[in-house]
Amino acid sequence: MCVFRRRFLIGRHCTVTVSYPQPPLSGGQEDDSPQTSGSLGTLTHELEVTVKYVRREIRDLTDRDRETFFNAVSVLQRVPSAVGREIYGDKYYSKGYFNRLHIFYGGHRDCDH
Repeated sequence: MCVFRRRFLIGRHCTVTVSYPQPPLSGGQEDDSPQTSGSLGTLTHELEVTVKYVRREIRDLTDRDRETFFNAVSVLQRVPSAVGREIYGDKYYSKGYFNRLHIFYGGHRDCDH
């Protein structure tokens, strides 16, 4: 029996191995590595995947979490990126940045939601 496996690294120390009884529907690329019984080891392919965060229902948040969220959104709306970087550090982006990101990626086939 032949088993096809694909191993995914999720985060820093967590991996997920997916096993297929036959080649994946994508046609079995070169990095799909079959393992047969009696083989001398396991070949794996590691790749980075992007996990799309699932939306949360705002009414399910605690009062404290909801207020924290609204305060953060208020800062994003009021503080431009340049000013925010001076206050909050190099990783700060304003609401305008996220709006442009959404407009750019919102129409792509692989990420249209």
